[in-house]
Amino acid sequence: EPTLMTETKNESEKEKNKSTSRIHKKKRRKVGKSVSHKLKGTKKNAPKTTPKDLQSLKSLKLGSSIDGWVASITPFGAFIKTSFDFKGNNQFGYALLHKSQISDKNVKHVSDFLQIGQHIQNMRVITIDYEKGEVGLSLRRSRAKRRDISDIKVGDEIEGKVTSVASYGAFVDIGVKVNALLHISRITQDKIKNIRDWVNEGDIIKIHIIAKDERKKTLAASLLDSDADDYLNWRLLQKKKLKERSLVGDKRIRNVASKSNVDFLEDSVKELEDVFGTWSASK
Repeated sequence: EPTLMTETKNESEKEKNKSTSRIHKKKRRKVGKSVSHKLKGTKKNAPKTTPKDLQSLKSLKLGSSIDGWVASITPFGAFIKTSFDFKGNNQFGYALLHKSQISDKNVKHVSDFLQIGQHIQNMRVITIDYEKGEVGLSLRRSRAKRRDISDIKVGDEIEGKVTSVASYGAFVDIGVKVNALLHISRITQDKIKNIRDWVNEGDIIKIHIIAKDERKKTLAASLLDSDADDYLNWRLLQKKKLKERSLVGDKRIRNVASKSNVDFLEDSVKELEDVFGTWSASK
């Protein structure tokens, strides 16, 4: 009887193993079918270009629109397989699509936007190095023609987009060749503990220009009203005057320390002559 029981147990275990193996096989078939289906779709749409049909890099120009396939993904972007021969060795050229050029949104992980084998159309060529055989691509829309800083006047109200934020302020793209600096003191009259509580990259804000320097190619902007700006300008002017006075005072002290008794006497005579000359001229 014990031997019969063990045999029946062994048989039941064998049947269980067979059933589980059947289930795993079915699952593997399903996964295999889905994967092969994806691969078939990719192959079906893949370019039939052969190395003999590749176009020369010289035929590629800045601003050209090309198609390609995602060949590899890196933390800084993706390499795109193109139908151009970059190196002159009759092989497919691989262009760089940097993560900053994938989307107007902030791209943290390239894999959130692209997948290996993905077909991408209408990529814009933004850099070409004909000597090294290197090409840079972009999926972002081309910006409108940049205005010159000379076209901007102090007092102009302009809508712009915050491009970067620092501890001292934010830089705003207003469609000019240089971005305007929005200093932290020009954001609000309230005390700011964290500037990101007020502005962040991508924010669309309306600013007005308070200063520009065409020689240094800099622009300063503000979100404050005119009264607040005038008060801050007055304070800055007072600080500048105090600083200049302190520098002049230090210079006088250094000059006094280096003067001799003869120098003091000559200075006194000159002062007296100036006083009498002024007095006689007024008579």
